[in-house]
Amino acid sequence: MPGETWGRGPGIDALPSMRVLNQLHKDKLVANAMAINPPALMDASAFLNPYKVKVTPGSRIYTKSDWMGNSNGQKPIDFLTTGSNPNITENDIGMHTQAINEAFYVTTLPSVNDGAKTATEYQIRQNIALEQQNTAFTRLQGELIEKVVARCFYILSRYGLVEEFEVGGRAISVKATGQLSAYQDQKDIQNVQQFIVGQLQTLGEQYGMMAVQTEIDLEALPDWTADKMGIPASIRNTPEQKAQVKQVLQQQAQAQAQQATMQQQV
Repeated sequence: MPGETWGRGPGIDALPSMRVLNQLHKDKLVANAMAINPPALMDASAFLNPYKVKVTPGSRIYTKSDWMGNSNGQKPIDFLTTGSNPNITENDIGMHTQAINEAFYVTTLPSVNDGAKTATEYQIRQNIALEQQNTAFTRLQGELIEKVVARCFYILSRYGLVEEFEVGGRAISVKATGQLSAYQDQKDIQNVQQFIVGQLQTLGEQYGMMAVQTEIDLEALPDWTADKMGIPASIRNTPEQKAQVKQVLQQQAQAQAQQATMQQQV
């Protein structure tokens, strides 16, 4: 935010729930202590020294038989009924815990003990969780990681500490890796596949392929897909090797076409 030294994050949104959750846990500890060890009421008129009484587990408190209840039915030692219920805060604790987890994109899958769950159901739930986290990840990658790395590289190159270089004929680019990045790459591939299939189904094979060729560079599509799928550069062809392979394939296609023509003539 303008005028602020530190940036803002999900913790700012979750801060109210954090404070409420801390107070709820404090209240629960107090309620537990009151339920386990409630205040003791002692009869001031009884011949009993309250300072010598130890109210501890297994302790023995010696009294006279007629002290077990006076004329008013009051015992010389009794415990105050506080009415504290430690479980009353469980619903609020669960609600605020879930709010904090959602703010930090911590989504847990249901327990395996909660009935039978298929692998497909778990995969769908995991994809939903990743979709919820994808927005924040995309912003983090575009607004922070790429700019920080690019700035560092610029400073190093300005002082002559590094030079621009290529690996296998390809320029180095910044790309975040991880589960969210892989999920986003898979979604990008699926979107392209759905576009191609949709054009073919809507316009037919001939006009659909014309529409696809108009909108998409089919020659660059395999290279783009390999980047998205994380195919190692060590096993991928360089642009020169691709040109050679393309030339060989074209020659093979021409030879097959000539052979088919000769067979038809015979």
